[in-house]
Parts: sequence; structure tokens; C-alpha cells
Amino acid sequence: MAIYKSRLPNAYQEVEYIESSGTQYIDSNVIPDNSTGLKVKFSQTSSSDDIVVGCISQTNGRFWISVYNNAKQYISFNINSNPFDCNLNEIYNTENNFLNSRKGKINGIDVVNINETLKTTTNSIYVFGANYYQQGFNLGCSCKIYNLMISQGSNVIRNFIPCYRKSDNEIGLYDLVNNVFYTNQGTGTFTKGKDVLIKIASVYQGTTRMTKIYKGEQCVFNDLPKGYTKCEYIESSGTEYINSEIKGKDIIRYKMSFEYVSKSSSSANVLIGSSNPYNMPIMLWQDKLQYIVGNSGSFHEYYSNADINIKYDVNFEINSGNINAIINNQTFTSTYEGTAENNYNITIFAFRIGGAIFNYSSAKLYSCQIYDNSTLVRNFIPYLDTNGTPCLYDTVSKQPFYNQGSGTFKYKVKLPSGYQQVEYIESSGTQYINSGILCSSDLIIKVKFMNTSTNTVSDVFGNFVSENDSFRLFCYTTQFYLDYGSGNGTANRHFENNYPTVNVLQELEIGNGYVKNLTSQTNIITFSTTSFSKNYNLFITKSLANATSKNRIYYFELYDNGALVRNFIPCYRISDNVIGLYDMINKKFYTNAGTGTFLKGADV
Repeated sequence: MAIYKSRLPNAYQEVEYIESSGTQYIDSNVIPDNSTGLKVKFSQTSSSDDIVVGCISQTNGRFWISVYNNAKQYISFNINSNPFDCNLNEIYNTENNFLNSRKGKINGIDVVNINETLKTTTNSIYVFGANYYQQGFNLGCSCKIYNLMISQGSNVIRNFIPCYRKSDNEIGLYDLVNNVFYTNQGTGTFTKGKDVLIKIASVYQGTTRMTKIYKGEQCVFNDLPKGYTKCEYIESSGTEYINSEIKGKDIIRYKMSFEYVSKSSSSANVLIGSSNPYNMPIMLWQDKLQYIVGNSGSFHEYYSNADINIKYDVNFEINSGNINAIINNQTFTSTYEGTAENNYNITIFAFRIGGAIFNYSSAKLYSCQIYDNSTLVRNFIPYLDTNGTPCLYDTVSKQPFYNQGSGTFKYKVKLPSGYQQVEYIESSGTQYINSGILCSSDLIIKVKFMNTSTNTVSDVFGNFVSENDSFRLFCYTTQFYLDYGSGNGTANRHFENNYPTVNVLQELEIGNGYVKNLTSQTNIITFSTTSFSKNYNLFITKSLANATSKNRIYYFELYDNGALVRNFIPCYRISDNVIGLYDMINKKFYTNAGTGTFLKGADV
């Protein structure tokens, strides 16, 4: 069932933004202290020296977010920051010590470390300008504000939503925290953006509560069960496919974003479809995007000069004898004979005839929507499930769809803006990552790595206190070792002689009682299960304090009691090229806890 509630009281209508011409402002009634923070989404609409939100103390301490006519943005906490480039009419999400982070951020990227202590003030924070000591409202900003939050310590104390009061069309900001409507304290009148019709629905699937957000009748957000990680795409290698559980129809529309990564010259590379009659809208054949629809079984070209490693956005409609398609903004219309309706489920990355699967494709799929007539029946988005398995999650049926073929989908996770994924990060001997997870027998580790050291102990992960107290995987010359928990001397040490350890790409799973090769799905080591819980964290590319570990990490996953708690992706922060691992679970960038600098592979 769904329980709907309005985001604002019935007397108010939410809007996209409210806009000041430079003479309107709002008093937040919040006097900042050293733990106060701001988070605002805004766009400047005219060039001048303006304060978006903030105040200045009697001792000249600045607390604000400002813009200047030389296309610069400042984040000021007691003193002005360095300037950051910005453009008129471009939307920015800017933070100033929000939730006491001691950071200034622009569009999710850390741009300022806040080391100052804010000077004491009696001036409250103004919105659309500054509350200047002994001057009041000053430096009014011509801008649009889409939302604004003010925090004190770790608590949000103002959550301002742009809106107007229906009874008199008064425009202002409604605070969801204190349920107070704040109106213009200046001159003139705010202007407003279009109405935003939002409903929040709590939807229960079994005992799992999930959320849907609607604008009008359109669902614009579906959350996922806890632990799912969004991917940019999943990629088939020519043996994987997904059953959509939707049959071919005579009125159906496919909306897809994809990229072929290789092609067969002897057969069509089908991305999606079912038969017979034919309902196959997308295939790469003879360097063209082609389709087979209807009873004839004939190929028809609708996009010439197609090739691999090119991203295509296709909107393909089959409608009772007519075909309408848009391919990378080019339109195509045609007709077909007979019907496209059949009794077989539509397959992705191949096509189905009866119970058999044919013409696999090697491709990346970024998104896929299927409409039955005008109704959205599948909205597939690439994700990793709670076990780290790639799948297509359907936000309509609220369920994951998995590979029904052989092999395993590749994938690329979708990192936040400001980070660039790379093939691997590499320790030269002194760099390591602190996972923040305590070592225990409840952990399962999945890691893809390459040891590059031949003459010393080279840790892949773990921690080492003594021979009697350690949890680590390491390589030494031609041998592969696992210290697991506690034992008398090396009684807890397991190893495999002559297992290839140097300059060989490894993909392993380490659990209680086994080490498994994930490529061959066979155990390298088995041993008696045990139980332990340590008070030290698991490190990546280090365990011993003085060890010189040289490893490349391609991915690193940590499971605690079966739940994925760390999903580390090699990357670097674009703003300063710092290399590290981004955890997709707690949305945090982990940087080198050692000395020196990680090396990195090619951008992905």
C-alpha cells in the first residue's frame, strides 16, 4: 500500500525556486556560531558583488557564500576563501561547513578546508544578501534559490523550501524543521518558478519499506533496498542475457542507452528482442543499426555507419504496422507487415525464439525502458545488489533481474561528480588504506589485485600484531599465505606452495575456512572454521608497520555477516588528483593513510 503526504501544509504551494532582484531578502533568525553550516542550491542572475546568504560580525568575521562580478564564488568562514570560477545562470550546490564538516564544497567537491574559528556575532543570517553589522541588509543578491539548509553541529535547524501562500500568493521560504513561513523583509516582490507538485509515498514490499516521490502523477524517484549500488552500466561479453518477463507486443516502445564493445561479422548482434513474429528493434549488423519487426523476417536499416565504442540513445516505437524511431536525435519512420506480437519474453543482450536464445551481443547497457502502449512496464537501471552481483533493477516491479546465461556481467559503478574511476591504484611500498572495519571471522573479502613484489612480504590486506595475533593475506616469493585469527606461533597460517603470486592478476574471495579463485570458482585453500573478533582495523596494501607492500588493487569488497559494508572503487579526486578508494556504501573517499603517493591505472 502507499501512504501519501504533502511535503508542505495544504495552505502552501512548493515552487521550483524563488528569485530576488536584489532588494528582497529573508531573515533566517539564526545567529551563527563556530559549528554553524550552510548548504544552498542557487544560480546568480546578474553580475554584481553579492552575498547569496550570510552575515558579517562586528569584528569583521564573515560567514557567507558570495558571488562577484568577475565570475567568482567565495566560501567565507571568518575570512574569505580563494575564489572559484562560476557562471551566470548556472546552478551550483555550495556548502560552507555544513553539518560541521569543516569543509567548503561546490557541487560535491571539497574546495576549502575550514581551519578558522568563527568570530562571535549578534547578527543573524540573511538570505539573498548579508546582515551587515550596524548596516543591516547589504550586498543584496540577484539570484534564484532552489533550496537552503542551515545546520548547527550535526543537526539541520532550517530546511527552507521555496513556495507561496495560496491565500494571498505571498512568496517566501517554508522551513520544514520549525514549520514556519518566512517572507520578504526588503522592498519589492520575489518572483517564483513553476509549481512543483510533490507527493511522497511509503511503499511496502513485504516487510521492506521503500520510498517513491511523485511530481504530479509522474514517479520521479524510486529508492532501493538498502545496500544496492548504482552502476553507470553493466556489460555483456557475449554469453550473458536478461529475461525481461515482458512479451513482444504490437504496440510497444523501447527507450535505451547502450554501446556495443565488439561485433560479430558472421551474425547479427542483437541487443534486445523476441520472436516469432519478430519484435527485434535493435541489432548491429553489417555496420548498421537494423531491426526485424513483423512477419517477414527481413532486415531493415535505420542508422548507417554504426560501430562499436559509440554510445547510442534509441527511442524505438512499434505501433500496429508503423515504426517511429529517434536515434541520437535523428528520426526514422517506416512500416512493417503483419504483427509484432508474440508469446515469448523479450530478452536483453540477445533474442529469444521459443525456449532458445540466439545472437548474443557484447555491449554496455546504461538504461532500458519498455512501454506497453503508453504504460511504463520496465524501467531497468544497472545496479550491484547487496552481494555485489551486477543486475538490472526494475523500479516498476521493484525487483532485480539477473543474468540467465553463462559468464558474469562486467560493470562500472557511478561515482559522484568530482571523482574519476581508474583501472587500479598501486602501492609502491608505503601507501595503504584504512578500511575502518574491524578484523573478524565474520568478514568475507572479495578482491581483484596484482602483487608486483618479488623479494619481500607484500600484504594485500589485513593487520598484524604478532605471530599469535594476525589477520592478513600476503605474498612472499612464490608462496601465498593467509594468517587467520589467533594461534600458537604460525598455527593459524595457511599457504599454497608454488601458487603464482607475482605480476599475475588475481581475483579471490576469502572467508571463514576457505580462499576461492573467483575466476575458476574453485578453492585454493580450505581449513577448519574458527571464530574471532579483533580490536584492530583491516588495512588494504598493508598489515605490518614496516612491511613494504607492492600491490595493485582493482576492486575491494568487504562483507560483514553477509552484508556488503565496503565497496571500494579505485579513483582519484579531480580537483587535486589525490588517489584513493571511493566506498559506494557510505559514500566516502578514502585516501592514503601512509606516506608517499599511490600510483594509478588508466581512466575507466
